[in-house]
Amino acid sequence: MGNCTTCHFDKPGHSLVSDDFCGNFLVPCDGEMHILWQLDPSFFAGGAQSAGTVSIYYGHSCDEDLTVIITREDFTTEQFQVSNGNTRSLTVLNLNSVAIVCPNQNQNRNRCEGKYCIDLHYAVE
Repeated sequence: MGNCTTCHFDKPGHSLVSDDFCGNFLVPCDGEMHILWQLDPSFFAGGAQSAGTVSIYYGHSCDEDLTVIITREDFTTEQFQVSNGNTRSLTVLNLNSVAIVCPNQNQNRNRCEGKYCIDLHYAVE
């Protein structure tokens, strides 16, 4: 394995730890952002780094695509769309929070529901 210049996983005394966070969501079709998961802000205070894969399954819909917003430790974001009945995943460095937005364009349904899973990896001393 090559030398990792942006992480500390290959330094002596560090171990790579993995956590999985999974759950269901049921949120209104209101066009508002709903946070599904958020890391404690103190996690990055000591220079910690992480990598995480976010998977979202969009089960029942508001008849429009669901928007997923992933925020990093530096507050930059990645966004992607998930169509009804589909799953999409994205892997990012220094994952800080995961939120969804269910559109309110069709009044026939009042909620969207699905599942999420976050596979988070980080180094500990």
